[in-house]
Amino acid sequence: MLYVPCAMLAWTVAFTKIRHLARGVRDRELIALCAALVFLAMTMTIAIPPVWTRVDAWLHVPNLCGLLSQCSALGFAISIHLMVRLLHCSEDKREEPGRIIRWHLAAGALILVVMTGLFLRIPPLPEAPTDFVVQYAGRPQVADHLTVYILVFGGLQVRNTVLCWHYARTDVSRWLGVGLYMMAVASALGLVYSGVRGIDIVGARLGVAVDAWEPVARLMIFSGAVLASLGCTAPSWGAKISAIVAWLDDYIACARLYPLWAKLCRAVPGIALEPPRSILIDLLAAASGLRFLLLRRVVEINDGIVALRSRLGPETVEEANAFCLRSGLTGPRLRATVEACLLRRALTIKIPGAGSLDTPPATASGTADSAHVSHEVRRVLDIARAFGGSPVVRAFTTTG
Repeated sequence: MLYVPCAMLAWTVAFTKIRHLARGVRDRELIALCAALVFLAMTMTIAIPPVWTRVDAWLHVPNLCGLLSQCSALGFAISIHLMVRLLHCSEDKREEPGRIIRWHLAAGALILVVMTGLFLRIPPLPEAPTDFVVQYAGRPQVADHLTVYILVFGGLQVRNTVLCWHYARTDVSRWLGVGLYMMAVASALGLVYSGVRGIDIVGARLGVAVDAWEPVARLMIFSGAVLASLGCTAPSWGAKISAIVAWLDDYIACARLYPLWAKLCRAVPGIALEPPRSILIDLLAAASGLRFLLLRRVVEINDGIVALRSRLGPETVEEANAFCLRSGLTGPRLRATVEACLLRRALTIKIPGAGSLDTPPATASGTADSAHVSHEVRRVLDIARAFGGSPVVRAFTTTG
């Protein structure tokens, strides 16, 4: 009964997207996406055996749900194809969205008419909600109906696999690309399902038992439904994952900067808006206003670096640079290690007749500029890492 959780997942994501339509959003791609999700949810719901038997009994048409589930699956595949074409159309102005939509609606209507006509040729058969294809694939009318369904559904899945994979590799947003890749894999699984159903028809004609393939068909259905549901909503849940990852990165950065920041605050108290607390209290407080705290910490560390640099002469800077070069360091790591060496040396220097510097430097680094925030955070983290654990910094300090 994996149809039940798959149906629940599909309806959940469908209603999540339909809410945007209820708020007045009339995006063509969104409408196609909502249609696809509703068709997918209907496919999974109708295939639930108790639903299948009750709907058939209510409409007095045996195995009508077989037709309904197949048409819903085809509606899902057509809607996905339409959605991806519309996404491409929004970038390629040579294609007309209205013409694409009309073509898909006409194709869907034609397929529905053909499938219904073939189904009406099937004589009344006992209900088979769990194994309709396997049980009746050997009957000519059922075989004709299933052959058309498999060819159309399989062809759509081939097309969707190619389209989704190709469009995911173009210049789209990260999570839209992830969703399209997932949709491509889901479509490929649907193609495998079509192949298994083809084996059912051929095996029934040849009198060969094909029951062993049924678990494969079910696995393709359920895996494809889950991947399709997640892929269609990847931009939504992907953005939340990115926000969580960014928050964790900021939190870890704050924790890693704390030892250097606390030491600089003790040496130059004027750089901090608030005096350092214990690291435990600091990490607990960081949970609120984290981004502001991180940016403030970077600015205060840079202010401390500028203040302490005044204790050193140019010959010390040249000495630190030469020492780090002899150690084989290059690039950003070299610059961060040189800065850490200078900090260590400056903290060991006592200024006669003066205590800690209580006034912050007049010129603060512009780390609050959003265009340079990420670069500044990485740069200061490199300095903090070298300051706390670099053997080169320890060796330079002992030579002083």
